[in-house]
Amino acid sequence: MLRSMVPLLRPLWSPLRSYLALVDRDGQRCSGPVLLSGVVVGTGVVRLLGESLAQTSRFSLEVLMLMVLQVFGPMLVAMIAIIRLTPDWVERAGTARGRAWHAVVLPALPVAFGLMLQFLAVSLISGVAASPRADFAGELAEVLGGLEWPDLVRALLRCALFLLAGASWCLRETLVGLARRRPLADIVGDGLLHALLLVLLLKLFWILAIDPLRLGRPQ
Repeated sequence: MLRSMVPLLRPLWSPLRSYLALVDRDGQRCSGPVLLSGVVVGTGVVRLLGESLAQTSRFSLEVLMLMVLQVFGPMLVAMIAIIRLTPDWVERAGTARGRAWHAVVLPALPVAFGLMLQFLAVSLISGVAASPRADFAGELAEVLGGLEWPDLVRALLRCALFLLAGASWCLRETLVGLARRRPLADIVGDGLLHALLLVLLLKLFWILAIDPLRLGRPQ
């Protein structure tokens, strides 16, 4: 029975394999800058609050989690990915044409989820490592225990929304630019700039209309 199904599955496997290859390629291109940003953010926030402002280790880590999940984490990850992937998106849009949507926009969804999880993990680990407390494992367990799953889900969705919107806008500008025979350098530059501006506008709309920030010292 399984052998009889193999010919039926082959037409589905080839597009799926190409899609997974694009997701893997995009993720690898963005992982380095995202991980480095996570280290900088995690270490910088905890050191600033702990050493410069004399705050407790627990408070510093709670502020770090708030910043990563709600304030700027999803936006930062999406903007890094847009900067890294815009040249690839333009190239794929020019070669794929009829299937440009599948080659540019669809891979952005799993890429956004994976990069946001990487950024969160590295930020928290770096923050705990920069904390003056000696119990690394215990403090990391406390931080993870205080992680609210709805906040994590919302952060993942925001990151995916930002990256999908940036990819879609870049694809639109690329197709219009190619139809008008504009230079590729101009297409890449304008697509990158306008995609980043779109992410900033979406972030502003989100914090004003959908999910206003609620900042306050944790009890």
